[in-house]
Amino acid sequence: MFSQLLRSLSWLTTSLAIVATAFAANTYRNTPADAAPVAPPPHTVAAQEENPKVKPGRVNWHVSFADAQTASQKSGKPVLLLHMMGQLDRQFC
Repeated sequence: MFSQLLRSLSWLTTSLAIVATAFAANTYRNTPADAAPVAPPPHTVAAQEENPKVKPGRVNWHVSFADAQTASQKSGKPVLLLHMMGQLDRQFC
């Protein structure tokens, strides 16, 4: 009884894999050959003198998210928001 159930599940899994493969191949085939590749969004690359290297551990962080947004609008760079909870100086926080 168990072997029959296992055999049925095996056939079902194999059938679904074949259907998924056929669907993926058909989707790829229907893509127009003359379609232009999607370009990444435009961005500005800062010159080396505008973006100096900083030694590890010497990165200056903004005090608030609003300050970071204001600086981001001025520089054109994205904002990285890190939100940590708990007491980071304890082992189990």
